[in-house]
Amino acid sequence: MFHPQSGISTSVTVRVGVKTDGPEDGVYRIQNADSGLFLTVQNSGTSNGTPVVLSAKSDGAGQLFRIRTVDGVLYFYPLCSQNGNGKVLDVYRGSSASAPVQAGCGVDIWSYGDREAQEWTASLSGGQYVFSLVANSGLALTGSGKKVSVEAAGENGQSWLLTAEQEPSFSEGDALHWDNPLAVMTTTQPFGSGFSSSPAYWGHLAWDGIGASAVTAAA
Repeated sequence: MFHPQSGISTSVTVRVGVKTDGPEDGVYRIQNADSGLFLTVQNSGTSNGTPVVLSAKSDGAGQLFRIRTVDGVLYFYPLCSQNGNGKVLDVYRGSSASAPVQAGCGVDIWSYGDREAQEWTASLSGGQYVFSLVANSGLALTGSGKKVSVEAAGENGQSWLLTAEQEPSFSEGDALHWDNPLAVMTTTQPFGSGFSSSPAYWGHLAWDGIGASAVTAAA
């Protein structure tokens, strides 16, 4: 947009909603319908590039994912990373950040910021979900053996079952941290769910730095 009086040009980005049959926001365990194995952050790792694999059911936080939907776009946050407010499910591009996202690429976790590799949409049929990339709907999340990758839509291993799990609980004195601009802190106690960094909640949070807080007794 050009402003004739100032001679300054500006641009505005408008986000158009994506149609999706995704689940309600919440914490889920994600099971591959073909193998019966579960989507798992390997060893519940927290570093960029930690692989996501399929494994047998366990109690680890690496098998729990917080799903958030923004304008129809799904993001998957493993609870092993900052209680589901840190890294996101990501398509691994390899050694170069400019490498293409294409069939055969593995899946890992990474800091938010690569929309092409981190934004998903869902289709639902018969209680089973297929998760495809927003930027390339021809690529779908696929499980084969213990490997998780994106492959051409329509291949085996692309149907997923979701089981809702209980939100993690926080008590007085717990530390809460997040490094993601889409993160919204939620808890079941002592505040109920859905609190954020809004000034309305400052009576409930004791700040110790940017992006970090400690839970205090509810006002």
